Amino acid sequence: MTNPARLACVIALLGGWSCRSSPTMPSGPMTFSGRIIDYATGASVPNVALRIGDEAVVADATGTYTATVPVGTYKVSIDGQPKSTGIDVRGPWTRGDFLVNGGSCRARYGQITDSFSGRPIAGAMVALNTRMVTDADGWYRQDGGCSNCSPCNTTDIAVSAKGYVSKSLLLGRGYSDVLRLDIPLDRGRDAN
Repeated sequence: MTNPARLACVIALLGGWSCRSSPTMPSGPMTFSGRIIDYATGASVPNVALRIGDEAVVADATGTYTATVPVGTYKVSIDGQPKSTGIDVRGPWTRGDFLVNGGSCRARYGQITDSFSGRPIAGAMVALNTRMVTDADGWYRQDGGCSNCSPCNTTDIAVSAKGYVSKSLLLGRGYSDVLRLDIPLDRGRDAN
């Protein structure tokens, strides 16, 4: 049987890309944890029910929960929130935090990860309303205010990191709601 990492390396070299030694994304069920956090106050919100794909969990009295799901991208419904959001589960390092009670506010937050290994990318530049740099967990949060935008311009979010291909995603005309948006980045041609 062929080693998938070695095969990926050979394909990369044949395509003129550099071969990196970072591990591939894990497979199988991953256990990760997170907190339910009030958007305005930053306080933990206890006893909130979540559905991550087919997995149902409830946050404890401290607003913390643990879930076990296979690696993948999931729709997430949070009890009492008007819209569902999403999460990319890439390994046990996935940060499972969710912001709730956003009201009429708008924001995007989540993790920036390596699309090959699934690992968080620290130091990535995220530009939406302002520019910010991700923390050690690859975490970012961009707040867009709490009033109706008028006039509403077409808005996109741009992400860049050393050694990665920059990415820009269209959020729409006058984006709304407080939603998680995880963004994977592809390694650049000369990245190691």
